[in-house]
Amino acid sequence: MHVVSALRDPLTRALCVEQRGTRASLAMDTLCGAVDSLVVSEAAPPAAADAEAAPPASEPPSVPPSEPPPGGLVDTEAGVRQLAAWLMETKKTVAFDAEGVDLCRNGRLALVQLSDGEKTWLVDVVALGKVAFDDGGLKGVLESRDVLKVVYDGRGDADALFGQFGVRLQNCYDVQIASCKRQDSEQCSPDKFVHGLSKAMGVFLEGDSSRAAKIKTTKEAGLLAFAPEHGGSYQVWINRPLPQSLVDYATADVSLLIEMMDKWQRFSPVALNVAASAARIGRAVNGKKAAKGPRMALKDF
Repeated sequence: MHVVSALRDPLTRALCVEQRGTRASLAMDTLCGAVDSLVVSEAAPPAAADAEAAPPASEPPSVPPSEPPPGGLVDTEAGVRQLAAWLMETKKTVAFDAEGVDLCRNGRLALVQLSDGEKTWLVDVVALGKVAFDDGGLKGVLESRDVLKVVYDGRGDADALFGQFGVRLQNCYDVQIASCKRQDSEQCSPDKFVHGLSKAMGVFLEGDSSRAAKIKTTKEAGLLAFAPEHGGSYQVWINRPLPQSLVDYATADVSLLIEMMDKWQRFSPVALNVAASAARIGRAVNGKKAAKGPRMALKDF
């Protein structure tokens, strides 16, 4: 007879019970215990067989992206954190620029401008300092490879960001590169010098006299306040409250960059431009000298 079948027999099991606990029958005791367990487990109905299949877990409802703060001056940690969180969640392309005194590693960064083409935010670095980048989350945005930043010659700005706050500006489309390549294509000859934002804006706004006149007036008013050649001083960028003429000037600098990229990327496709921009910024930030001076006018792409 099979051993397990034999141990299921009442008489044999009774013998097991009588012999349990004696030193001579330890083997039998162990075997009987195993059979007890086997009988219990066999008698128990399989729960999995009788249970109905559990319904699939429902997916959590999608959470809408946070709202950005209103456009204008952002001078609180909460406001910067809200803006940074929104940009990281939406991964929106954003125009970027900066203003300050002697804008490079040796100067003082005063203002960071960001625009999605509809709203423009001016982050007050004078008021917030390092908090804007670390606790406020702006560092994450500027270093993110998921958020495309549209700049116009970001070398000086990048040098200031890294030298003063340890922020590495990355993933940038440089409209200066696109504008110079457009000019070279239209002239059928390369120029060894780069040109500034005002000239590029003037070309972009040809045929749109209303916007061109508004930009021109805004830029001229700002230059009167800070440009030494117009009797101004760069120190005004760190004065608070910031004069309205400088608020308007800073806003104008980023107002067209995304549109300019969209129009001119046929001269400088995004992937190639971002790579060229990264090389320019890398040389500026890692160079022994600050990113400033006459050499910056030479085309380096």
